[in-house]
Amino acid sequence: MDIQTSFLCPPGEGPIIRRDNGIGVCGGVGEVSEVIPRRALPAGVTHYASATIFVEREVLPFNPRLIAWGEIHQERGATYVPTVTRFAREILPGFARGGDENRLILEVVPSGQRVAVELDRFFHQQPPIELSQANTPLLWEAIQGEDMEGYILLFNEARRLGIEIIGGGLSISEAERTTRQPDFENNNELQRLAARLITVRMRQAAVAQLRQHPRARVQMYGGAGHNNRRASAYDNVRQRNFGQYFARWLGDRYLAVDLVLPYRQEVARTLTDRIDLVPQRGVTVITNELGSISVLYPRD
Repeated sequence: MDIQTSFLCPPGEGPIIRRDNGIGVCGGVGEVSEVIPRRALPAGVTHYASATIFVEREVLPFNPRLIAWGEIHQERGATYVPTVTRFAREILPGFARGGDENRLILEVVPSGQRVAVELDRFFHQQPPIELSQANTPLLWEAIQGEDMEGYILLFNEARRLGIEIIGGGLSISEAERTTRQPDFENNNELQRLAARLITVRMRQAAVAQLRQHPRARVQMYGGAGHNNRRASAYDNVRQRNFGQYFARWLGDRYLAVDLVLPYRQEVARTLTDRIDLVPQRGVTVITNELGSISVLYPRD
């Protein structure tokens, strides 16, 4: 009966009321959630009922100044729930509390004054305008893709929560020279150039927000790998990584978190060597060898 579980029940489903065959079970209102007991998990691995609870228990109490969220970009034609949708639904709401200034830098949103004007209109015009091709044409073009609905949700959630979005991606002219080239998907040189430029733009945007808003909590959201606290073979060259810069500057107040979907295992394994710990429900949280946290989602 004295099994210590590294599990926290979601609101309405706690506390743990039954342990069957070493498995903790949440009871009460809502669906019963079976979880992995601590004795079945290696050191440094934790299981939570949701990413929301992970944020409440492992992120907010440490009051990080800068959080860099990394994602594995969605495959074309995929049918699973994209990472950006999960981020908007499960993680972002936790940062609306406390009345602090909040900034979210998005890799997908271009840098530059023209886009900044559209962002200002979206977040501050009264009555509110819709994110659309007519009202915000540059933003609308930026979020085109398989996970477009997820980004629409993210923008609307950010506005509702009072979290202002900042463009941290390629400028429009840089995108014209790289990602918008017809052969970009098959051109390694263009891909490397785009990765280096994105790293520079994201770092510049974060530095500007940290200096201009000393009391704000700043978050970054974009491709995994740029945010690692330590170098890896995946980074290839330092120019593709801003995490080491912020780890030196901010120390423990810089947090790097990768949101890992298990569907692209060949990519996921570059972020964590424990892809075998993918949960059936909830999330498994791992501190990886790069000094970052990997949040593994289930196959649902």
